[in-house]
Amino acid sequence: MKKILSTQFFIFMAFALNAQFWYRVPISTPTELYNAPNWCIPADIDQNGDMDIVSASTFSNNVVWFENLNGQGEYGDPRLIVDVGWFGVDYLYVADLDGDIDPDVLILKDLEYLLFSNLLKPSSFFSEPQNLQMTAGSLIIMDLNGDELPDILGQIGQNVGWFENTSGGFRIG
Repeated sequence: MKKILSTQFFIFMAFALNAQFWYRVPISTPTELYNAPNWCIPADIDQNGDMDIVSASTFSNNVVWFENLNGQGEYGDPRLIVDVGWFGVDYLYVADLDGDIDPDVLILKDLEYLLFSNLLKPSSFFSEPQNLQMTAGSLIIMDLNGDELPDILGQIGQNVGWFENTSGGFRIG
C-alpha cells in the first residue's frame, strides 16, 4: 500500500511540476489599426480548413480578421473588414448568412445590423456593408422555419421577433 501511495505521489508531483495546461500565445500586438479587442470569434474565413479569428475593437473602432497562416496557430497581421467609427461595435456575429457555406460577418452598431458577405477573394474578402434595415438588441442565428437558411431571432423593440432569411435578404417573419 505504501508503495502504491508513493508511486501515485511521484506521478502527481511530476505532472504538477512539469505540466503546462495553458500558456499565452499572442496573436497580435497593439497597432493603430487594431487595439484592445472586445470580441473575438473563430471562423474559417478563407475556407482552407484552419480557424482564423474575427475580432472587433471598441478602442480602435475596427473589425478585423487574422488569417491562420499554417494551421498551427501562427496568425498574420490584422486585415481590415470595416472601420466602424466612434464607439465601436456593440455585437459581432460570424455565421453563413447568405447560404454559400463561407462565414459572413454581422455587426450591430448603433442599433443597426450591417452584414459583410464573404466573397472569398484574396484582394477583398468581404463585401461592402449591407444594412439589414432592422433594429434589434441581442440575437441568435438559427434556422427557424426549416428551409436550411439561417434566420435571425432577436429582440425587436419591446418584443421578440425573427427575421426570415429569404436568400436575397431578411424580412420580419
